[in-house]
Amino acid sequence: MNGQYHYAVVGAGRQGVAAAYDMAKWGDAASILLADANYSAASQAAERIAQLTGHPNVSAAQVDVLDHNALVECLKPVDVFLCGTPFRMIPLCMQAAVEAQTSMVDLGGHTDTVLRQLAMHDAVAAAGVTVVPDCGMGPGMNNTLGVYAVEQLQGAARPRVRCGFGMAVCRRIRPNPGAISVRSTSTA
Repeated sequence: MNGQYHYAVVGAGRQGVAAAYDMAKWGDAASILLADANYSAASQAAERIAQLTGHPNVSAAQVDVLDHNALVECLKPVDVFLCGTPFRMIPLCMQAAVEAQTSMVDLGGHTDTVLRQLAMHDAVAAAGVTVVPDCGMGPGMNNTLGVYAVEQLQGAARPRVRCGFGMAVCRRIRPNPGAISVRSTSTA
């Protein structure tokens, strides 16, 4: 497994760990670093991913995103990282990404946060990195798919985009990540 990309995931929760697994399995990864304020969680996740994928270079680090300098140093050797933190911490991670000159994607989930990120466009461009905000399911990918559907459907004035996750939790069944419904309310 001599991959070419050095990845990191900041936030070793379920979504971050799932993303790190995909990076190890399908991402042409030279290395994957799981960073979290809870070293035990990051370490256990790194060990599990290495065991499941056979990837020889999955590691863990204890990094608190509130410690800006530590986060910047953690990100400097990384090509791109997934910010898997709560949305309130995304702008902190984005500032560190710019300073470390490391590209970033995040799971988003909060429109005002995305607007703050978009306001940082000039700093991101000057650093020569790429930041892709709001890549989670909902809000995030479901909004993107809703816009795409409206563009494709003539007369779709007010789409309703739904995610099956809420009902799945209530009913204790597995969510269907493809459960997205877009309906036109146009009378034309």
